Amino acid sequence: MIHHKRHSAPRKPSPDGYKSNAERHYAHVLELQRRANELQAWKHEAVTLVVIQPDAKTKRRYTPDFYVLENDGSVTFIEVKGGFIREDAQLKFERAAEAYPAFRFVMVQYVKGTLSTILEYNAIKPNEQRGLT
Repeated sequence: MIHHKRHSAPRKPSPDGYKSNAERHYAHVLELQRRANELQAWKHEAVTLVVIQPDAKTKRRYTPDFYVLENDGSVTFIEVKGGFIREDAQLKFERAAEAYPAFRFVMVQYVKGTLSTILEYNAIKPNEQRGLT
């Protein structure tokens, strides 16, 4: 008997647009940061990136959970995960970060009321100019 690996379908957004309590909580954190002038603006699922796969033939789309416009004008894409992180989701995140080095990519995990940064790519050091090449 052959067993096929099941891939769960993406979660449908709730009426407020968030696919999980983790996303909803992080949106609240971002809004508090915006009100405290720690960032200029943020949007939920505002940008979809096209990522070329390693075979150089296949294109996949990746929509980060949050787009953040930092006070210095730089952009950070944030992916929010709950307790379990699927390998394919992490791979897609990493490939997007490789494909778009001018942007910062951060993956955070929300477990039992605690947010933790678990992956970060393309972080710009203080006093370093961010330029598109």
